[in-house]
Amino acid sequence: MPFLTLHKVCSFLLVATGFLAVLLPNELHPLSWLVVIVGVLVSWHFEPPRTNKKSYRQSCTVLTVFLVLALILLGVVGIYPNPILLACYILIVLQLNKLFNRNSSRDYLQLYVLSFLMLTIGTILNTDLGYAVTFLLYVIFITWTLTLFHLRREIEGTYLMRHSEDLNEAEKVDVSQILQSKRLIRGSFLGATSLIALTVFALSSVIFFLFPRIGFGLFFQRKRTGPRVSGFSNRVELGSFGRIRLSRAVILRIELPHQKKPVMRLPYYWRGASYDRYDGHSWKRSRRFYKAARFFSPSRHVIATIANDKQSQLIQQIIYQEPLDFPVLFGLGRPYVIDLPMNIPTRVRHMVPRVKLEQYSDSLSYSNILVQGSSLRYTVYSLPQDIRPAAFKPRLFAKHLKKMFLQLPPNLDSRIRRLALRITRGRMSHGDKARAVQLYLQNNFTYSLSRKPSQGPPLSDFLFQQKIGHCEYFSSAMAILLRTVKIPTRQVTGFYTASWNAYGKYYAVRQSDAHSWVEVYEPKYGWKRYDPSPTAPTVSTHGVWKTVEEYFDSLRLAWYKWVIEYDLENQIAFLRNMRKRMASASQQFNNLSISKWFQQVWSRPVVRLSILSLLLLLFGLIGFWRWRRKRSYPRTAKAVFFRATKIYRNALLILERNGFQRNPSETPHEFLSRLEEEGPHCFASMSLLTEHYLQLRYNPDNDNASSHLERLQFAFESLSTQVKEKPKTPSTTPTPSA
Repeated sequence: MPFLTLHKVCSFLLVATGFLAVLLPNELHPLSWLVVIVGVLVSWHFEPPRTNKKSYRQSCTVLTVFLVLALILLGVVGIYPNPILLACYILIVLQLNKLFNRNSSRDYLQLYVLSFLMLTIGTILNTDLGYAVTFLLYVIFITWTLTLFHLRREIEGTYLMRHSEDLNEAEKVDVSQILQSKRLIRGSFLGATSLIALTVFALSSVIFFLFPRIGFGLFFQRKRTGPRVSGFSNRVELGSFGRIRLSRAVILRIELPHQKKPVMRLPYYWRGASYDRYDGHSWKRSRRFYKAARFFSPSRHVIATIANDKQSQLIQQIIYQEPLDFPVLFGLGRPYVIDLPMNIPTRVRHMVPRVKLEQYSDSLSYSNILVQGSSLRYTVYSLPQDIRPAAFKPRLFAKHLKKMFLQLPPNLDSRIRRLALRITRGRMSHGDKARAVQLYLQNNFTYSLSRKPSQGPPLSDFLFQQKIGHCEYFSSAMAILLRTVKIPTRQVTGFYTASWNAYGKYYAVRQSDAHSWVEVYEPKYGWKRYDPSPTAPTVSTHGVWKTVEEYFDSLRLAWYKWVIEYDLENQIAFLRNMRKRMASASQQFNNLSISKWFQQVWSRPVVRLSILSLLLLLFGLIGFWRWRRKRSYPRTAKAVFFRATKIYRNALLILERNGFQRNPSETPHEFLSRLEEEGPHCFASMSLLTEHYLQLRYNPDNDNASSHLERLQFAFESLSTQVKEKPKTPSTTPTPSA
């Protein structure tokens, strides 16, 4: 690739990476993608002499100023109140203006500065793993681009300044021809600069882990937009779970430190929110339902007490939760203790994390926590049981029992009440009636993620028409059927099951695992879980794609843990852990002598075979490189340049032995001027030799390289003959030129 084209390609790659840094978070208008893509593609062809017209430059400037002022006005009026997003739009406008006005090196330098500003502002908008990839690409592209930019300026500035004087024709060099050379920069150069960039990146990563960190949230807070998951807000519509179960997005990443042997699929219920009011189309949370709550604000939130004999049965769950619209906390079964993070920005602002337990719904939520654009991390200790004792005493609880958990929508289909009486006929206790309804729904209805639109009320359509639906249809039907026979129920949403990620050593709970079930109030026990849904078909992937999906999700969690959430406390814990490991390794090394260690390692056949294979591979690569170098030597521009340089040096040695020594400070043309006066008999041959040498030196890959090399050899032979025929005449030592 010609040098100018390579520099242009690298510049556009750098600019495109800057655009990606602000576009990938999807915070800007979707049309921004179209404008940027079209602008980058069209601007490729806008360069001198097309952009040298004065009218064109003035039109671009006027349009850019108008757009920037319009954006500022929109921010002042309040249409774009977020200054970060407004700055992104302004940077996009300025960058597109520069792409269409690339007239000089200064314009390219401004392109690089604007791309760096985009990368910087991308740290606020994007905290996902995509920014890590963008940043790594930017490090490589900026190394390539700045190196080529420096070489281009040196070539243009140095050669144009050197050959601007009125000198001989043999001295002038065509700069444009040099810049169009295809061998001035090779793939090995780009590979070497990439290795340098990656090395610098690795060293900066070490500084990142060692340098004290307090967290960017101390000065700036931006709530990260997480996945919109229905079922974890104040309203759940029937039919919403069918859409989200088709998504593979990860919502929870759960580590179980005390689990000895992982299972591929964990059959646990992760409880989220619950609901009490049904209006015929959706479930809602009444005001009394979530206002009656208890708050916990110590560092460890003890939700409920547990007997001493059951302390060992508690399951510890370290949960990384994606940001949701509703600040709900999930837990396995019945949570007893919750540990919420309290980082440095939270302490500086005197914000104590709080956990709220809604006593009528048993839902857990949080407050006073700065979610710094990443997953919310908390620890839950719980038991996987399906019974929750009532939070209030029975006498106080009975006051609200009828009004909240026996509520029915107006104009309820009378067939639902008759169906409930028929199913529960002959059953006496709440538990027997609940199991009867559960078995009826599981045996007579079909689970499906796709169903026809409801004709009339969705619950009546499900029970008497289609008899097909997904989890919230089954749970809503069971809750309403039991309420018609005076059994208190509440609708619960959460997740069921979790899949094991072997790369990250954690369980992943996805949107496709979203589920809905029912909790029935039994006077003897309290609230008991019932799941009327049949076995749900799981939305999963297989083969290579599943492996890739798990691997990248593990990288995303590592990015959250070690980059986004890496603060001073994590840093101290990391250094302490490293110190313990180094002390343990040092102790083991001291207990084992070097000779014994070497004997133990060398006695392993795998080690000997690996070392032998590496040596054979190394010798093979060296032999192949030498063979390839010998084979390609005569045809490369590098070989032509070395050959020409060798001939020119031999010519200088011949002249030096005959009394015409070149001063180190003399240029080839200055030496020729002095040789014309002191040795005119060899001036013609040396002048011809110098002309062809300079042509090959500054442009060794031109089409006439072989012809120049032949003429250079002929001039050298002529010079040798002329020097031998002329008697040796010593000359005075030349005076260094100014």
